[in-house]
Amino acid sequence: MSGTPGLRPDGTRPEDFAEEARQASDNVCEALRCAGAELSDIVQVRSWLTARGDIEAYVKVRKGVISHRPANMLAADGCDALRGRAVRVSNMPEGDTMPGTSGTRRTPRGLETRSRIVDSAAKLFYVKGVNATTLDDVRLASSTSKSQLYNHFEDKLALIHAVIDVQSKFVLAREEQRLRGVKTLTGLRRWRDALVQANSLQDGSYGCALGAMSIELSDNDEQSRQALNTSFDAWLRMLVETLTRLRVLGVLAEDADPQRLGTGLLAALQGGYVLAQNAHSSEPMAVALDMALDHIESFARS
Repeated sequence: MSGTPGLRPDGTRPEDFAEEARQASDNVCEALRCAGAELSDIVQVRSWLTARGDIEAYVKVRKGVISHRPANMLAADGCDALRGRAVRVSNMPEGDTMPGTSGTRRTPRGLETRSRIVDSAAKLFYVKGVNATTLDDVRLASSTSKSQLYNHFEDKLALIHAVIDVQSKFVLAREEQRLRGVKTLTGLRRWRDALVQANSLQDGSYGCALGAMSIELSDNDEQSRQALNTSFDAWLRMLVETLTRLRVLGVLAEDADPQRLGTGLLAALQGGYVLAQNAHSSEPMAVALDMALDHIESFARS
């Protein structure tokens, strides 16, 4: 929001400088209100005055309007661009690019707000579903204004893509941690136990964070489908690498096919999530994984 002068709605300029400064502040407030924002959303204020003698009066007015402490820049004298106006104020809402930079470098507060929006959306998408969650739901859950939400995400689809990225990183990091140390079939069973136990704690509800989004999005948004497919491919690679490790260590026989066994194991897991969600019980998931692991163990060396 740039170049807000201290002019009245009818275009006239107040005679008194302090009144003009207050009018400029009122104009800023009105512009923010129309955008669904408020003064507390501002993280930087840049002010231009035509006379140094007006600085004290301006600062007094500004302190009475803005109670928090955004970054501040104040210039006075020689401002030909002001065209006779005594004051002009430019404000940078939270999340705008930092001055003197290019691209979309966010302020620390803007990054925190974006993270809060994405985290809130991820929780709502997981519990309510993507289609049942509105942007107003996300805004309320993240305690953000409409201007903050739309400053970071132009629409719901952009937010969905951000959530897919965050959820994928979380799930894949978790799986990498659990699978990287598996060197025995018992270790693979412990991996199974951790998944079933986590699912049991929520009575089978909600399913897999990635699988649930795939069901809702893959046939309707190609970018979401590709992103989720990339995540499932990465998950599958972890399982294949684990099974390959077991074959190299001599736990599994040479004729064991890690690619096929890994695909079957991941399919059993995802199908188990869906059945557990419908049954509100982790039992179907446990059975599906046990059958897949029983098949893998049929390739164990004697």
